[in-house]
Amino acid sequence: INKMIIYRAIRKIRKILRLPEIPAYRMRGFLKKHPSPATLDKFDSRNSITVIVTCFKHATYIENCFESISNQTRKPDEVIFINDDSPDTTSEILKTISQKYTSVFNFMIINNNSNFGQSKSLNIACEKASSRYIMILNDDDYLYPDTIEIVLGIFSEHPELAMVGGNTTTFTNENDIVDAISKIGRI
Repeated sequence: INKMIIYRAIRKIRKILRLPEIPAYRMRGFLKKHPSPATLDKFDSRNSITVIVTCFKHATYIENCFESISNQTRKPDEVIFINDDSPDTTSEILKTISQKYTSVFNFMIINNNSNFGQSKSLNIACEKASSRYIMILNDDDYLYPDTIEIVLGIFSEHPELAMVGGNTTTFTNENDIVDAISKIGRI
Protein backbone atom coordinates (compact mmCIF):
# COMPACT_ATOMS: atom_id res chain seq x y z
CA ILE A 1 0.00 0.00 0.00
CA ASN A 2 1.38 3.37 -0.97
CA LYS A 3 1.99 5.67 2.00
CA MET A 4 0.84 8.67 -0.03
CA ILE A 5 -2.57 7.02 -0.46
CA ILE A 6 -2.82 6.88 3.33
CA TYR A 7 -1.78 10.52 3.55
CA ARG A 8 -4.39 11.59 0.97
CA ALA A 9 -7.10 9.58 2.76
CA ILE A 10 -6.25 11.25 6.05
CA ARG A 11 -6.38 14.68 4.41
CA LYS A 12 -9.82 13.91 2.91
CA ILE A 13 -11.18 12.70 6.25
CA ARG A 14 -9.85 15.79 8.04
CA LYS A 15 -11.45 18.01 5.39
CA ILE A 16 -14.82 16.20 5.61
CA LEU A 17 -14.79 16.42 9.42
CA ARG A 18 -13.54 20.04 9.24
CA LEU A 19 -10.49 19.26 11.36
CA PRO A 20 -7.38 21.42 11.17
CA GLU A 21 -4.94 20.47 8.43
CA ILE A 22 -1.84 18.53 9.43
CA PRO A 23 1.18 19.96 7.59
CA ALA A 24 2.46 17.64 4.86
CA TYR A 25 5.99 17.60 6.29
CA ARG A 26 4.68 16.26 9.64
CA MET A 27 2.66 13.54 7.90
CA ARG A 28 5.68 12.50 5.80
CA GLY A 29 7.78 12.35 8.97
CA PHE A 30 5.18 10.15 10.66
CA LEU A 31 4.92 7.81 7.67
CA LYS A 32 8.72 7.44 7.54
CA LYS A 33 8.89 6.51 11.22
CA HIS A 34 5.94 4.11 11.20
CA PRO A 35 5.63 1.14 8.86
CA SER A 36 2.56 0.67 6.69
CA PRO A 37 0.00 -1.98 7.70
CA ALA A 38 1.32 -4.30 4.96
CA THR A 39 4.82 -4.10 6.49
CA LEU A 40 3.45 -4.76 9.96
CA ASP A 41 2.31 -8.24 8.88
CA LYS A 42 5.96 -9.28 8.95
CA PHE A 43 6.34 -8.21 12.58
CA ASP A 44 2.98 -8.75 14.26
CA SER A 45 0.31 -11.06 12.97
CA ARG A 46 -2.06 -10.79 15.90
CA ASN A 47 -4.63 -8.04 16.23
CA SER A 48 -3.32 -6.08 19.17
CA ILE A 49 -4.91 -2.77 20.05
CA THR A 50 -4.04 0.12 22.35
CA VAL A 51 -6.71 2.53 23.56
CA ILE A 52 -5.35 6.03 24.14
CA VAL A 53 -7.41 8.50 26.15
CA THR A 54 -6.43 12.17 26.28
CA CYS A 55 -7.49 13.89 29.50
CA PHE A 56 -8.08 17.58 30.15
CA LYS A 57 -10.75 19.20 32.35
CA HIS A 58 -13.22 16.29 32.25
CA ALA A 59 -12.45 14.54 35.53
CA THR A 60 -16.11 13.73 36.15
CA TYR A 61 -16.27 11.58 32.99
CA ILE A 62 -13.01 9.62 33.24
CA GLU A 63 -14.31 6.74 35.35
CA ASN A 64 -17.25 6.20 32.99
CA CYS A 65 -14.92 6.35 30.00
CA PHE A 66 -12.65 3.73 31.56
CA GLU A 67 -15.62 1.58 32.54
CA SER A 68 -16.70 1.52 28.88
CA ILE A 69 -13.19 0.36 27.94
CA SER A 70 -13.05 -2.33 30.63
CA ASN A 71 -16.51 -3.67 29.67
CA GLN A 72 -15.50 -4.47 26.09
CA THR A 73 -16.30 -7.94 24.75
CA ARG A 74 -12.73 -7.95 23.41
CA LYS A 75 -10.45 -6.27 25.94
CA PRO A 76 -7.71 -3.94 24.66
CA ASP A 77 -4.12 -5.14 24.96
CA GLU A 78 -3.05 -1.81 26.40
CA VAL A 79 -4.70 1.31 27.81
CA ILE A 80 -2.86 4.64 27.92
CA PHE A 81 -4.29 7.69 29.65
CA ILE A 82 -2.44 10.94 28.98
CA ASN A 83 -3.12 13.72 31.47
CA ASP A 84 -2.45 17.00 29.68
CA ASP A 85 -1.71 18.88 32.92
CA SER A 86 -5.40 19.07 33.75
CA PRO A 87 -6.12 21.49 36.64
CA ASP A 88 -8.95 19.36 38.07
CA THR A 89 -8.82 16.00 39.91
CA THR A 90 -7.86 14.02 36.78
CA SER A 91 -4.52 12.94 38.23
CA GLU A 92 -6.04 11.50 41.41
CA ILE A 93 -8.79 9.68 39.51
CA LEU A 94 -6.25 8.13 37.13
CA LYS A 95 -4.14 6.92 40.07
CA THR A 96 -7.20 5.25 41.61
CA ILE A 97 -8.13 3.56 38.33
CA SER A 98 -4.55 2.45 37.80
CA GLN A 99 -4.34 0.79 41.22
CA LYS A 100 -7.56 -1.15 40.56
CA TYR A 101 -6.85 -2.34 37.02
CA THR A 102 -3.08 -2.70 36.57
CA SER A 103 -3.43 -6.48 36.85
CA VAL A 104 -6.22 -6.55 34.23
CA PHE A 105 -4.68 -4.35 31.53
CA ASN A 106 -1.27 -3.25 30.44
CA PHE A 107 -2.08 0.15 31.89
CA MET A 108 -0.04 3.34 31.52
CA ILE A 109 -0.54 6.90 32.72
CA ILE A 110 1.46 9.70 31.16
CA ASN A 111 1.43 13.06 32.95
CA ASN A 112 2.47 16.08 30.92
CA ASN A 113 4.35 18.65 33.00
CA SER A 114 2.50 21.45 31.17
CA ASN A 115 -0.50 21.69 28.86
CA PHE A 116 0.77 20.60 25.43
CA GLY A 117 -2.61 20.38 23.74
CA GLN A 118 -4.37 17.34 22.33
CA SER A 119 -2.24 16.85 19.19
CA LYS A 120 1.11 16.79 20.97
CA SER A 121 -0.33 14.66 23.78
CA LEU A 122 -1.59 12.11 21.26
CA ASN A 123 1.81 12.04 19.56
CA ILE A 124 3.48 11.35 22.91
CA ALA A 125 1.04 8.53 23.71
CA CYS A 126 1.28 7.00 20.22
CA GLU A 127 5.05 6.80 20.61
CA LYS A 128 4.55 4.77 23.82
CA ALA A 129 1.91 2.42 22.35
CA SER A 130 3.09 -1.13 21.70
CA SER A 131 0.12 -2.50 19.75
CA ARG A 132 -0.49 -2.81 16.06
CA TYR A 133 -3.65 -0.69 16.14
CA ILE A 134 -4.46 2.46 18.09
CA MET A 135 -7.92 3.62 19.12
CA ILE A 136 -8.14 7.25 20.23
CA LEU A 137 -10.72 8.49 22.73
CA ASN A 138 -11.32 11.69 24.60
CA ASP A 139 -11.91 11.55 28.34
CA ASP A 140 -15.65 12.19 27.90
CA ASP A 141 -16.14 9.44 25.29
CA TYR A 142 -17.79 6.08 25.84
CA LEU A 143 -17.54 2.91 23.77
CA TYR A 144 -20.35 0.53 22.98
CA PRO A 145 -19.48 -2.86 24.56
CA ASP A 146 -18.48 -4.51 21.26
CA THR A 147 -16.62 -1.59 19.65
CA ILE A 148 -13.10 -3.04 19.86
CA GLU A 149 -14.30 -6.44 18.65
CA ILE A 150 -16.00 -4.84 15.63
CA VAL A 151 -13.01 -2.63 14.77
CA LEU A 152 -10.55 -5.53 14.92
CA GLY A 153 -12.95 -7.62 12.82
CA ILE A 154 -13.00 -4.92 10.15
CA PHE A 155 -9.19 -4.78 10.07
CA SER A 156 -9.03 -8.59 9.84
CA GLU A 157 -11.48 -8.69 6.94
CA HIS A 158 -9.88 -5.72 5.15
CA PRO A 159 -6.11 -5.76 5.75
CA GLU A 160 -5.68 -3.01 3.14
CA LEU A 161 -7.27 -0.49 5.52
CA ALA A 162 -5.10 1.86 7.54
CA MET A 163 -7.86 3.71 9.43
CA VAL A 164 -11.44 3.08 10.50
CA GLY A 165 -14.02 5.67 11.59
CA GLY A 166 -17.22 5.01 13.39
CA ASN A 167 -20.66 6.15 14.39
CA THR A 168 -21.22 8.75 17.07
CA THR A 169 -24.10 9.49 19.37
CA THR A 170 -24.20 12.81 21.19
CA PHE A 171 -26.14 13.00 24.43
CA THR A 172 -26.74 15.35 27.33
CA ASN A 173 -25.95 14.83 31.02
CA GLU A 174 -29.49 13.49 31.38
CA ASN A 175 -28.70 10.83 28.72
CA ASP A 176 -31.02 12.42 26.17
CA ILE A 177 -29.79 11.73 22.64
CA VAL A 178 -29.10 15.01 20.86
CA ASP A 179 -27.60 13.83 17.60
CA ALA A 180 -26.71 10.53 15.98
CA ILE A 181 -24.41 10.23 12.98
CA SER A 182 -24.92 6.79 11.50
CA LYS A 183 -22.56 6.69 8.53
CA ILE A 184 -19.33 8.45 7.67
CA GLY A 185 -18.78 6.71 4.36
CA ARG A 186 -15.84 5.14 2.62
CA ILE A 187 -12.97 7.05 1.07
